[in-house]
Amino acid sequence: MTYSLASIFPWWIIVFVGTLIGFFSKTSKEAILSGVISLVFVWLIKLIINFFIADYLIIDKIKLFLNLSSFSIICISLLIPLILGMLSALFGYQLKKVSKS
Repeated sequence: MTYSLASIFPWWIIVFVGTLIGFFSKTSKEAILSGVISLVFVWLIKLIINFFIADYLIIDKIKLFLNLSSFSIICISLLIPLILGMLSALFGYQLKKVSKS
């Protein structure tokens, strides 16, 4: 579901999926772990497709500009879904707690 949404909509749509994951989790640790793992996995698949299959020119220009390898750019860009997954899943879990009371 996340992959298809990320393919059609803008990149920030993953925040809504992270919120849903957090909303249906039993504990905050489970919410954060599930949200981070699922969003980072989908983002990694999209990055691999964009780096090695689609061969985007902008990625080559970023590599030249920052003087980084492909692996470094992938690791740095994986911080985006890691942080967003953690925060959105925690928000979803807290939203569930508030809506129950």
